[in-house]
Amino acid sequence: MGERPATPTAPELVLETDLGSTVMSPSRDYHVGRDPESDIVIDDDRVSWHHAILHPEDGHWTIEDEDSTNGTYTAGRRIHASDVGAGSEIRFGNPSDGPRAVLLGREPPAPSADRPARRPGDRARAGKPAGLARLAVGPAGARRGDAAAGRARPRLNVR
Repeated sequence: MGERPATPTAPELVLETDLGSTVMSPSRDYHVGRDPESDIVIDDDRVSWHHAILHPEDGHWTIEDEDSTNGTYTAGRRIHASDVGAGSEIRFGNPSDGPRAVLLGREPPAPSADRPARRPGDRARAGKPAGLARLAVGPAGARRGDAAAGRARPRLNVR
């Protein structure tokens, strides 16, 4: 009997927005939306509660729109599902000025004055695999908290 060829693993990617970045591990899916329980929270009225899913498969990543009201866009075109990878720009809710995410290779960019580094306490919330952070995306200067839920949860704070 011969050995089966191993299924290629999607690469780790860094999802970067104007407000921060997070590493995406190929061991799981990432849910994008306004829902505070999403892995990538985008606080913008054009973004649906459950907007899209980033999914690793067969050595690459795909993004699938979850029938959002205003759509998911790559290369300026509305998509239902599309392959994405390092260098891909994704817009949520509007192709020209909707919230933007760019996928980069594994190494996160160095911290700068307008993009703070993660602090040791800014790790994954309870119930998520260790080492994964939740990215909250909102208007500049806005802070998202979990006061409505009656408890604070550790998360990547971006401003």
